[in-house]
Amino acid sequence: MLGERESQKFETTFRIGDTATEEFYFTRDGDPKQAIYPLRPCATVANVCGMRAAASCCGPDEFAGNRRWLVRGTPGESVHASMAVEDGQVTVRVKLPSGGEGVWRSAQGSEAHAYYVSASSAASPVKMKRDAASGCWRCLVPLGDDLAGSARRAKVEVRFHITVDEEEELALYPVAPAGTGVRHAGQCIVRGPDAGRCESHWLARVAPAAAEAGHLLEVTLEPAARDRREVVTWRVVEASPTGGTRCDHMGAGP
Repeated sequence: MLGERESQKFETTFRIGDTATEEFYFTRDGDPKQAIYPLRPCATVANVCGMRAAASCCGPDEFAGNRRWLVRGTPGESVHASMAVEDGQVTVRVKLPSGGEGVWRSAQGSEAHAYYVSASSAASPVKMKRDAASGCWRCLVPLGDDLAGSARRAKVEVRFHITVDEEEELALYPVAPAGTGVRHAGQCIVRGPDAGRCESHWLARVAPAAAEAGHLLEVTLEPAARDRREVVTWRVVEASPTGGTRCDHMGAGP
């Protein structure tokens, strides 16, 4: 890319190939660990043209995975892409041959990425919130709606792992012996974010009475924990009618 170092603006032009689609992202100094990319995979430029607010992009960092911008057009058409950096914020603009323009801007600091808990008891990933005072990320996960027959079981089991930006290729997971894939929170080293999770996950076992009472699983991520076994922990909390919670049971084991 051609750039003016003083203004921190970079731009390039490329042609759409025979497949009528092109995918691309940016790197700093050609280093894939310093990538700039859209928040969502295959971010189609046409989808954000005309939007009042800019879409989101990330980087430069090592969390791109398979996230790319996607341009569709006629083979041979030229696409103009530019990237500007001002006060640490990255702005990407992509102009289509039709004249439309897509714009993406990066978030800064702790807002650059989000963590999500994917749990067997939740229909969709649950977004974690960061506590600015402690630097920890937390969320409340339901213990499950289908508890038929739970009274006959000794424990209700919730399996979970954590992802960056809901990307399974950027998963945080416990190191587990081959063939087991399961570890209890607080009892193992955390690996990731990467694509090596396979079936590895944490296992929280909760009393059926707590699940039937509508209690929740509070999952905590502490990236800077000195003891790497304590990067991910959990506890059962009782939901309050006012929206708060109180601790019902600390959990780090079976």
